[in-house]
Amino acid sequence: MTNSTLKSLAFFASLTLTALCAQTGSAQEATTGTTSMATPAVTKDSSLVGRPSLGLRVGYANTEGKQKDAMDFGVEAGYRISTYVGTALELGGYSTPRLHEDNSTLSRLELLAKGTFHPVMGNIPVIKYMNLGAGVGPVYDHIGRLKRLSVGVAPQLGIDIPASTFASSDSQFTVGAVASYLFVSNGMPDTFSASGVAKYWF
Repeated sequence: MTNSTLKSLAFFASLTLTALCAQTGSAQEATTGTTSMATPAVTKDSSLVGRPSLGLRVGYANTEGKQKDAMDFGVEAGYRISTYVGTALELGGYSTPRLHEDNSTLSRLELLAKGTFHPVMGNIPVIKYMNLGAGVGPVYDHIGRLKRLSVGVAPQLGIDIPASTFASSDSQFTVGAVASYLFVSNGMPDTFSASGVAKYWF
């Protein structure tokens, strides 16, 4: 992995660690009785359960090897099965820019079936709306004269925060981010991606 990939992974790891430390501190404070105010119980946001969604993500892709970073995109149709489980189908891809005349660009298109787990813990948005998941599906690559269909597996870490969290009125949107690492078969290059995400819930 390149330095930019490692920096991005470190950022998401530090963000998650900070939130976990804050959540642990709140739990310890509640059990030791150091505050007279009642600590809110673990919350389970069920407002999205049983609802389909349509999402758009835009970010960047860092491809293994000599390819330059590229703008990454994806559209997703999802469904929240329960408080803790969600599923989605995502179509995404990107095309790397040319470094020089001898460099072949990579055009990649992937169709991934995804499953997500939503811990739904506490009242800190980073933790309450965090999700862990993975996607699997076909990946089509076009590099120079080479065209290859492979299988991709992509573990991911994401956050989907209801827009109503930032405003007093109700909203049908969630906003957040997702980081994933796509492992590709047939010796094709793997990809780390980080994107902003917006979803509309029907």
